[in-house]
Amino acid sequence: MNHFASVVPIPRLAKNWNLWIRSVELTMISLKLWRYCSGTTPATTDEFA
Repeated sequence: MNHFASVVPIPRLAKNWNLWIRSVELTMISLKLWRYCSGTTPATTDEFA
């Protein structure tokens, strides 16, 4: 039973690995966009102030 349980998740992990990498890439992209937006908005408000 333990051997079967240890063998089963491997294909699942292989399938989820690509999805995990994609989600990490999307998260990094969204973080960069958020930093860019949050970094530019204080600069514009400081200029107007």
